[in-house]
Amino acid sequence: MPEITKSSVGWRNALWQKRAGVLRYASSTAALIIAQAANLFGFVVLARWLGVEQFGQLMTITAATSVAAIVCAVGSEEAMLRRVARDPALYPVLLGHSLILIMAFGALLTLLTVGFLSFLIQVSPILVKNLVVIFLFAFSNIIMFAWISITDKILVSHWKFVRANILTAAFAITRALTAVLACGVFGVERLETWAVWHSAVYLIGVLACVAAVWQYGKPKWHLLHEEISRGIHIMVPNVLDALKQNIDRLVLATVAPPATVGAYSVASRIVATSMLMVHSLNRIIYPRLAVAGQEGLAASTRQANQYLPAILFVAGITSLVQFFFADIFVSLFGKDFGGMASYLRILCWVPLLVALQSIAIDALRSAEKHSITAHILNTNALLASAMTAWATWKFGLAGTFFAIYLSQVCLSGSLWIAIVFSLFGAAPRRS
Repeated sequence: MPEITKSSVGWRNALWQKRAGVLRYASSTAALIIAQAANLFGFVVLARWLGVEQFGQLMTITAATSVAAIVCAVGSEEAMLRRVARDPALYPVLLGHSLILIMAFGALLTLLTVGFLSFLIQVSPILVKNLVVIFLFAFSNIIMFAWISITDKILVSHWKFVRANILTAAFAITRALTAVLACGVFGVERLETWAVWHSAVYLIGVLACVAAVWQYGKPKWHLLHEEISRGIHIMVPNVLDALKQNIDRLVLATVAPPATVGAYSVASRIVATSMLMVHSLNRIIYPRLAVAGQEGLAASTRQANQYLPAILFVAGITSLVQFFFADIFVSLFGKDFGGMASYLRILCWVPLLVALQSIAIDALRSAEKHSITAHILNTNALLASAMTAWATWKFGLAGTFFAIYLSQVCLSGSLWIAIVFSLFGAAPRRS
């Protein structure tokens, strides 16, 4: 019988951990891809049955409520991930903290959003009915969505990746099937009728989420004031990032023909969807970084550097697939989107820069360097939005591409420079 040494046992344990990590990544990626595909299918069904005008109103509602949903939880999702991953006993307090923020800010944002949208769109000529329809969408997309979103973080913080993946995929599939049932079977063709179906499926999702996390305990209703400031540091960059991601299309529509805008929008949407390959890996890495971050930025950075080659490899493969298969993507959308292939081949390298940024952001946040991260992200989002608007207005699509890459390179460099300077400043001085 061969002798079993400590080194052989350690090697086997390391191999098992790597295998488990690969399986978690594959499961996470598959769940997110399924969710995105289901969401896209549901949108196609709604667009065909509601018609262009009503679908446009739905997209306006979705855009406004999406921004409000970012604000709603005030960054409490990250606190749930970071602190519960370190100490599961803190879960009841973090749950109560998150629910207080979601209900308080969600109620305020819902009312503000309803008031704002009531001046932009008219779903029904009857004022009260118009307000009710908008309220149903706003309440679902802001408050109920915030709870569904934080449920995913609860499961991940408890290292229940499979259950989190099932939840993500199942809810997206349920929404898509609801659209098919409502439109294809019951003949829903009006936005006010779809609002009822939409709210119903979100209510089902909320109840399913309550059942999924019920075993972890009831909330302790207490606000963690230190996490509110950290949450604001996380929330503000996300809001500004939403502006950065949409300013190109808004300005491009004023200087380019609709066909160019359409082809560019589809190409940028494909690239944005491909980021799932990067974000799904980040999703399973962050709890480990959070644990390492208890010892400081040096520990979280060492852990992040171990994952950096893997995340760059994933991003590189993603970029190459888009570059070489751009023409196939065109065939899926039709010959009218022929210009999309060249746009896609220009934009497809963005995931590499996003991979560099994401691992740096996670290293900083897991070490509770929220203020540094927020300042960098906020400044970049503001400058990138202004630069993209100016360059697009001045030079058209060429200016858009230039501004996108310049802002992404600047953001990547700023984040890693901040890590280096923070580590250098934290190092003990020699006498």
